[in-house]
Amino acid sequence: MNAKHATHAMFGMNAMNAMNAMNARNARNAMIGPADMPSWSVHVIRIALVLAVACMSCMSGGCAAIATWPPVEGKAILAPAAPPCPQLMATAVSFTRSNISPSAPLIFNLPPGTEWKVWSEVAGRLGPDARMMQPGDSPVFDVRQVRLDGGRAQVDVVYLTPDGVWQMATVHFTGAFGSNYRPTYFQHWLLPIDPPVCNTPSPPPPAPPPPPRGPAWPQAETAAGARVGAAAEA
Repeated sequence: MNAKHATHAMFGMNAMNAMNAMNARNARNAMIGPADMPSWSVHVIRIALVLAVACMSCMSGGCAAIATWPPVEGKAILAPAAPPCPQLMATAVSFTRSNISPSAPLIFNLPPGTEWKVWSEVAGRLGPDARMMQPGDSPVFDVRQVRLDGGRAQVDVVYLTPDGVWQMATVHFTGAFGSNYRPTYFQHWLLPIDPPVCNTPSPPPPAPPPPPRGPAWPQAETAAGARVGAAAEA
């Protein structure tokens, strides 16, 4: 009888041990971590995370190619006459003046190769006190480069300090296509730089006047006389 009881007790203990081992294995599977996962699963998760970050960056405008004016090798060309380039240049000149010397004459210079119509638009945006640079002008607010990267932009402007040193600042913008870009940060570069060279183009020649037109009545009479002559010949 004792041997029989001992056999039952041993069988019960073995069953309990088996159940405990199964529960421990299930708990381990439920809490599986990167170290327990197959290597290919870890790589798949990493790739998915990288793609998700890239997609979020593209949606926020981070995938837009940087365009510049004047052109820079290896980068897209920003058309100076196309929005928002004229607005960026005008606002950068005005913002630099207000930060450096609000009482300075509003004389501006644009990058070489910029069309006359862009100069005219920038002058119109700056107001009646603005004037295009002429040789010998000083001080001048000289736009050196415009960079556009989606919703962000930067414009480099050279100015003359009260100490008579030419230095450069970068005006940082944020905005979106179809609306004005707003200046958000004014960055000084405390390094001397070459003085500006006048890039103002010659204004286009005036359009020729339309050809003179003769009086209407003689032409009508001539036409009527031609009709009468044709009828007489017939």
